[in-house]
Amino acid sequence: SIHFRCPARYSPQVLYEPCVQNIVTFLVVFICSQNYIRNPYLIAKLVEVLFVTNPAVQPRTQRFSEMMENHQLSVKHLVPALMKFYTDVEHTGATSEFYDKFTIRYHISTIFKSLWQNMGHHGTFLEEFNSGKQFVRYINMLINDTTFLLDESLESLKRIHEVQEEMKNKEQWDQLPREQQQSRQSQLTQDERVSRSYLALATETVDMFHILTKQVQKPFLRPVSTTLTRKNAHLNHALFPGLQRQRGSRTPHLLMLFLTKIKITFTGCQHSHIQPPTTTIEH
Repeated sequence: SIHFRCPARYSPQVLYEPCVQNIVTFLVVFICSQNYIRNPYLIAKLVEVLFVTNPAVQPRTQRFSEMMENHQLSVKHLVPALMKFYTDVEHTGATSEFYDKFTIRYHISTIFKSLWQNMGHHGTFLEEFNSGKQFVRYINMLINDTTFLLDESLESLKRIHEVQEEMKNKEQWDQLPREQQQSRQSQLTQDERVSRSYLALATETVDMFHILTKQVQKPFLRPVSTTLTRKNAHLNHALFPGLQRQRGSRTPHLLMLFLTKIKITFTGCQHSHIQPPTTTIEH
C-alpha cells in the first residue's frame, strides 16, 4: 500500500493510465476472494489501498476510487467481503493484532461510508441487512468496538482531567518530588495521545453505527434489559461530561452528536412500541 501513497498524494494522474484497470481487477478479486490469501496482514494492505485512494482521504484520486467501486465484481461482492474481513481481522497472528484491528476497521468504515453513497453498493448493503450471512457478526463487532473505544476514551479523559487539576494547584504540585512530577507529565502526554487516537476511532465507528441505524433498526433491537439502563446511565453521567472536558478538538463534539442521534433514533423506536436495543453482545 505504501507504493500507492506517493502517487495518490503527489501524482494521482498515474492512476489513470490504461494499465491501472488491471490493478483495479487484481485488488477487487483478492479482496472479494479472501480464500486466495491466507495472511490477514496482506489483505489488510489491499484494503489500505482502497482507503488511501478514497476521496474522503485523498480527493485527487476520486476517479480511481470510482473505478474500484463500479467494477462489476465490486458492486456485488465488495460489501460482504469487507464485512467478513472486519470480523476476521480480530485475530491476525501478529503481536500487535489487538491494536492493528482498530486501524484496519477504521479503514473499512471509511470505505463503507463512501460505498453507502453509491447506489449499486447501497442495494448490496440492504441485501446484507435483510439476509446477509456477515451482517450479524459485523454488527456484533461494531458494537464491541464502540463499547471498548468509548470506555477507553473515557478512562483516558478522566486521567487527563485528574492530572490537569493537580497541575492547576501550583502550591500542591510544587510539593511533589521531581520524579513524580515527571511521571505524571509523561502519563499525561501518553493519555492525551491515546485519547486522541481512541476518540478518532470511536467517532468513525459510531458514525458508521449512526448511518446503519438510520436505515435499519431491526438487527439492533432486543428485549429491554438492565444492560440498556447501565449503558444509558454511562452515556449520561460519565461519557458526555468527560467528552465536554476535552478541549481543542472537534472530535469529542462530533462523537457526542452521533451518540445523541443514535439515542434519538431508538427513543423513536420505543415511542413506536418497538423495543429499543441492548448492548448484549454475542461472543
